[in-house]
Amino acid sequence: SQVSAALDRDPTAAVAWLRQYPRDGADPAAAWNLLVEAESLGVARRSLFVADGFPNDLAVSPSGSLVAMSGDLRTLVWDVAREAMVSAPAVAGLTALTFTPDGRALLLGTAGGGLYCAAPPDGPLRAVLHAGRSLQRILPLPDGRAAYLTSTDAALRRVELATGATRVWTDHAGVILDAAIS
Repeated sequence: SQVSAALDRDPTAAVAWLRQYPRDGADPAAAWNLLVEAESLGVARRSLFVADGFPNDLAVSPSGSLVAMSGDLRTLVWDVAREAMVSAPAVAGLTALTFTPDGRALLLGTAGGGLYCAAPPDGPLRAVLHAGRSLQRILPLPDGRAAYLTSTDAALRRVELATGATRVWTDHAGVILDAAIS
């Protein structure tokens, strides 16, 4: 059955299938046993999806109280304790997402090179800069005032988040997909 097939790879999906089992089904005892087995394997309390498909990126706030997921058309910010969506910044073409280390800002990068900043959980969204091509990674500095950006235009940028002032390094060849700060 579909429930048995889902049980090994995704107990939460198995429970979703069991919800469709009719009350007067042919074998309620077997359905009950599958439910007990699924719960013993670990079932998610909630399944979160962005409306436009699977998440492109996921970020957890430093306190662990907020989870942000980006899709192609928007970002959902979920309050973990309340189990509720608290905001959905509408930015298209999201490619990168992170919280600043102090948790005061959610940074969103786009395929068009835009960098946006939102004050979580539901503060206003503001454009910080347009950086050229697709932003791949946003690396905020520990003080939360600046971030390094990698992009497909072979440039590494440092941007001041309050002003948008930018320094660009292009003394290398090729696309920069990732970086690290020590």
